Amino acid sequence: MARINDPREPSREEREEHERTHLPYRSWCRHCVRGRGRSLPHKSGSQECGMPELHLDYAFVGKEDEAGTTIPVLVVRERTTKMTIAAAVPRKTTGRYLQKRLVGFLREVGCLHGDIVVKSDQEPAVKAVAEDLAKGKAAEGSGRCLLENSAVWVESKQRHCRARNSSSDFPSPSHNERVARKVGCGSAN
Repeated sequence: MARINDPREPSREEREEHERTHLPYRSWCRHCVRGRGRSLPHKSGSQECGMPELHLDYAFVGKEDEAGTTIPVLVVRERTTKMTIAAAVPRKTTGRYLQKRLVGFLREVGCLHGDIVVKSDQEPAVKAVAEDLAKGKAAEGSGRCLLENSAVWVESKQRHCRARNSSSDFPSPSHNERVARKVGCGSAN
């Protein structure tokens, strides 16, 4: 009698494709399950909204104090799987290259179809990338792409405070005022 494949089991072609890199994680892959081990234990409770959540921002590689020597790198991370992509770009910009890279990342993570949340700060360049990602997802996938942005002043203040004074999570009020003036956000109150 012929064995009938479980509908959840992948085809031989899917299995061979997955075994090349073992990305993204698959629950039917013995190696993926064993490799995950204690780093991602089962936890009680559920996700905040039940949707995959992407976080994106720019980082910079190079010498910060020398003008023209830093390279912007767009970093995107999916919250649950912690899969991350970093794309070095000539300048903070949007365009077909980044859109294709990010849509490919959504495909790898398994988020191309279905609703997702994209979180970023208020920086115009990052917001533009998030909007391009939403357009690319709409063109090649399905589901909604919900864009969320953090507060401008809080994000800038936190970055600056971490860089200047990593020993204290709560800088003095006078320091908050200086940071607010420096980043052009007015009063810290």
